[in-house]
Amino acid sequence: MDNNGAELVALGDRLFGQKSQLDELHQTLAEMVYPERATFTTTRMEGEEFARDLYESQPAQNRRDLAGAIGAILRPRGKEWFRPQPTDEWRRTPTGLAWCDYARDIMRRILYNQRTNFQKASADGDDDFVSFGNAIPSLTENPDRAGFLFELHHPRDNAWSTSRYGDVDVNHRKMKMQLRQVAQRWGEKGLTQTQLKTLEKSPYEEIEIRHICMPAKDYDPYFPRKKWKGKPFASVYVNPEARQILHEGGYYEFPYLHRRWRVPSDSVYGYSPAAMLGLVDARVLQTQARVILDAGELAVAPPLLAKRDAVLGGIQNYAGAVTWLDTEFDERFGDAVRPLEIGGDVRLGLEMKVDTRNILMAAWYLNKLSLPSDKEMTAYETSERIAEYIRSAGPIFEPFEADNARTLEAMFAMSLRIGYFGPLETIPPEIRGGEIQFEFDTPVSQAYRRVKVVRAQEVLQTLKMSAEVDPSVRHIVNVPKMFRATIQNLGADTEWMNTEEEVAELIAQDQEQAAQAMEAEKQQKMMEIADKAAGAGQKGMGALSQLPGFAAQAQQLLQGQQQPQPPQDQAEGFPLPEDPFGDLGIDIGALTDGLDIDPADLEASQ
Repeated sequence: MDNNGAELVALGDRLFGQKSQLDELHQTLAEMVYPERATFTTTRMEGEEFARDLYESQPAQNRRDLAGAIGAILRPRGKEWFRPQPTDEWRRTPTGLAWCDYARDIMRRILYNQRTNFQKASADGDDDFVSFGNAIPSLTENPDRAGFLFELHHPRDNAWSTSRYGDVDVNHRKMKMQLRQVAQRWGEKGLTQTQLKTLEKSPYEEIEIRHICMPAKDYDPYFPRKKWKGKPFASVYVNPEARQILHEGGYYEFPYLHRRWRVPSDSVYGYSPAAMLGLVDARVLQTQARVILDAGELAVAPPLLAKRDAVLGGIQNYAGAVTWLDTEFDERFGDAVRPLEIGGDVRLGLEMKVDTRNILMAAWYLNKLSLPSDKEMTAYETSERIAEYIRSAGPIFEPFEADNARTLEAMFAMSLRIGYFGPLETIPPEIRGGEIQFEFDTPVSQAYRRVKVVRAQEVLQTLKMSAEVDPSVRHIVNVPKMFRATIQNLGADTEWMNTEEEVAELIAQDQEQAAQAMEAEKQQKMMEIADKAAGAGQKGMGALSQLPGFAAQAQQLLQGQQQPQPPQDQAEGFPLPEDPFGDLGIDIGALTDGLDIDPADLEASQ
């Protein structure tokens, strides 16, 4: 016997003893709403019927529907239902967000790998969670160190303790293993003499093995010379019958991901508010179903009244039977055999049963899972309906989101440590230095985002009306930033959007193209003026052409390229008139007639 093994077994026995009454409660709940799991205090042979003592399956159906809805709503495989994000806002750069999307894709591939067993463990865990308020999945590397492995463990087989902060950091688990499996994994040194003899004759015989996971610093006093190599959690396997330690190891992350719904302040175990409230109505419904079945049987095959001297040999009430009557019986005194009229109304019992079913559905929150429709409603009405939905559905989904976050955080830490995201130097600096949190696409988060979208629409409508009165108010709202946040709330992926630098570059290109278009339009107008002048004043243009150098200067003058300069001929003694166009009979107003140009612009160009 190993002293450390004996003490660990004793500690575990104490924890399991403290939850013995809880196992009784879980057995009662399981028999009513989850008969497949009703093995807390009893054992079941393979092939034994699950629900042979139930008259009504509605409570079990409600449990199944809630558990199925939780998985379909919170972890839909066809959607990007989670997204890692830096906790600090300033770290959410385009590069950092793009890397987070890359990490999300890696994690999704790992999660939905068939060998990971994530979907089955999560679906079965949802049933445990909504039925008992506790589910115990575990996350470890698979045996060949080529991925992860999710496993779900029976609440009956686990007892735990928490740290001063309320986090589960100690777990004792009972596990059944065949003797040959124990010998294959750890050898025969940890088996008792009796177990060794049984191994030779019946290797498939199962024995109990304990797995204890606890902080390494708490385990050190039991084995101070053990070196954990930086692993904060100790992992110990013990044969409780032999009080012998089979293996000692460690974990970098606590492998058990306890899911607890509502945890009372004086307990470390959770409970299911749906199952606890529904248990009352489930019992009522079972009684109603039994009574209605009895009443229906009495209505279909009522008891009979018979006159003793009239009936010979007793009443035969099966199909094709003959009941003999005394030949001296006079039917004028009444029927020899008649049904007993009880006077009950089965319809009243059925109405009561329907009412109980509706109450039971409300106890299981099945009337609060759908997001309200916003068709034919104003923006204000939509926001109010969504706010009401958040208040009613938030308490349902928040515990499930916390469980998902705990699972993904552990998986992210393991993936980062193992190297599934690539070398650390390839991770953006803003990600390496901060913490990562997970956001989820749930009905509540969708409702929050829809509220933000409705508010953005209201702000834009108000801004539009106010800008008609005072155009300066448009500078109050950062419209590009609001639009970027709005399309993210609508579900736009980060890779769909341009970065702020790319947007600034595109805006500069648009401004440059607009300036070039304006310049081209101006040149076109000038060419139209020149064409109008050529058609309207051939005589003047002919005379103008006789003046050396003046034609070129006049064209430059119209285009606004230079100030008028006296031609060379003026210096040679040929003075020009002050208004050469007027003297030549050319009307500048007539030149611009019919053109989309303001004469003032032409004067400005002169």
